[in-house]
Order: sequence, then structure tokens, then C-alpha cells
Amino acid sequence: MKLSLKQNTVVFGCESFVDLSSFILFSRKPDVRRISLDTADFTDVVIPLSGLTSVVAVNWDSQTDYIYWTDVSADVISRARWDGTGQEVHPLSIWPPPLR
Repeated sequence: MKLSLKQNTVVFGCESFVDLSSFILFSRKPDVRRISLDTADFTDVVIPLSGLTSVVAVNWDSQTDYIYWTDVSADVISRARWDGTGQEVHPLSIWPPPLR
């Protein structure tokens, strides 16, 4: 199932549209998921990301539409778009001590 974000709209495949005005973004260690609270079934969708081991924190930047997460096993902070593209991995060693 392909997921992409365009002007506060998530597209699954090419047919269904879900407004992202209310959603929960969460992790289950090996993946990052999103549940739309605007749909009746509250189905969770796995964001297609690679190399995740132990994700413990997630966030979303509404200005750039990037998802951010930390992976404590890999000791990294990463980001990607809703559809999993543009994934970047940054070692925690590049951040100042309060963030390590």
C-alpha cells in the first residue's frame, strides 16, 4: 500500500483520500505507524521506512511534512517523508551533549 502526503491529504494507492487533520503517529520499535482519527475504522498504516530496529520517539514537522524518529539501538536520529522517501539517518554523535 503506497502512502503519500499532498496538502494535508494522504493517498493510499490512487483511490482513497484521508484528511490528516486528526491522527496519531507512533512507533512499535521496528516500525513507525499512523492512525487517522478521521476514519471510522482507525486502521493503522505502517510508514515504509528501512533499517529501523528500536524506535522509541517520533514527531512530525507540519511545516516540512517530515517525520522524525530516534532509534536507540542504532543510536541515530532520522527523518523521512510520509511515503518513506527522502529518508536520512544522522548519528547522535553529531548532536551536542544534551541531545545524546
